[in-house]
Amino acid sequence: MDKHSVAATKTYGTSRMDAYSIFEDTLNLKTVTVRDRIDDGDGRYHYEVNKNETMLAREKQNMIREKFKEWLFSEPERRQKYVEYYNETFNNIRLREYDGSHLQFPGMNPAIELKPHQKNAVARILDKEKHMENAKTKEQTEPERAEAERVEAEIVYAPMVAEPQEYQYNADAFEARGVDEVKQEAAHKEVLKVRADKAR
Repeated sequence: MDKHSVAATKTYGTSRMDAYSIFEDTLNLKTVTVRDRIDDGDGRYHYEVNKNETMLAREKQNMIREKFKEWLFSEPERRQKYVEYYNETFNNIRLREYDGSHLQFPGMNPAIELKPHQKNAVARILDKEKHMENAKTKEQTEPERAEAERVEAEIVYAPMVAEPQEYQYNADAFEARGVDEVKQEAAHKEVLKVRADKAR
């Protein structure tokens, strides 16, 4: 089909927007819009939506969508082929479901009975917290992880983990001078350290 043919400019397109432009926007899930260029003088211009031409182009866009559906489903073999392709490629993700029916809530008022969707929401929150804890432990250093396990096992209650000097700060100075000054001082020390390393 030629871009200037009757089919492209009249049947499936308009004088302002041909069928190929409408089809391209449709494939990209865009609603077609026709704009007029308005000159403001001094080389400046802006665009305004042409309502009548936009309405005509959108009618042609709907016609193209309907014709595509007719073509796609007109032959059973073609329909089956593309339905299977779509389902295998795009329709294969199922959201996880949470079952909170097994949960018990000791200490909760016995007069309150949670509904199934509420128990499922609690199960989802508990599962999310578990995954967040796992993510945190991956970021921890070995001593921090060991101390966290000791706290969980109630072997210790207030562990202290020693860190390298670069990570420490003077708590008294931090409180007395404020956060910004301490941050600036730390950044200045880091710059001096980098310069010293480069000088070596």
